[in-house]
Amino acid sequence: MTTTISVRKAADIPRYSIDANSASTHFSIPGSPAGVHERFGALSGFNDDVLGPSMATRPRMYAHVEIITYVVDGSYRHDDTLGSDFVLQHGNVERFSFGSGAGDMRKNDSDSSELRAIVLSIDARDRVGTPSIDHRSLERSAVGREQTLIDVAIDDTRTPSPAMSLHQRGRVAVGLPGGFGDRIRLEADYGAYIYAISGGVGVGDMVLAQGDVATVTERADLEIFGDGSAHALLVVVPLRNYEVATVPGTA
Repeated sequence: MTTTISVRKAADIPRYSIDANSASTHFSIPGSPAGVHERFGALSGFNDDVLGPSMATRPRMYAHVEIITYVVDGSYRHDDTLGSDFVLQHGNVERFSFGSGAGDMRKNDSDSSELRAIVLSIDARDRVGTPSIDHRSLERSAVGREQTLIDVAIDDTRTPSPAMSLHQRGRVAVGLPGGFGDRIRLEADYGAYIYAISGGVGVGDMVLAQGDVATVTERADLEIFGDGSAHALLVVVPLRNYEVATVPGTA
């Protein structure tokens, strides 16, 4: 099977800076320049954020969306309208299901170091629901001699999984530095969004540099791999019908 892989280079993704904060913003935001991509199926937002020491985002309200935050470097303080207040460190990840409506604010908990976090939003399958939050640290799993991608969040209609529940039919996974290799099997109407947090991420016969994105929008069976410092994030989501019953992207 020949698979078409599209690559968007880091230099083609807008980066905004305000004071000591900056963000690589993959999809359109109000006031963004023409040509910014709108979305990728049910994946409606994707940012690579850097917050300066003690800096914070402004409080925001959301509804009917799942926001995944993966802490790449630094110390991240989460505060929300549910009364949660906790700190996540490098390698930690959280899933905030906003349900019918909730708000949050993100802050760099360090007064001396930058915070880098990948923040992505996925439209929820259900348009109602009670807000909820979950967080944990990533742990490697092994199959044979290869380290696999680690599932961060996965469709909550699946067989019980150690990953956090995702209220959409899809998958979010991370390939950690030190080496990883896994296969993606995509069904019709699903797409894969693969981001190189750091460079040297292989997708099929292509290699992504830091900040590059590869997308696959057709049925596919391909390998994702990396050695050394390579660090990757995979998102698999429905592209057209957000309530398709099949579960994609798993071996």
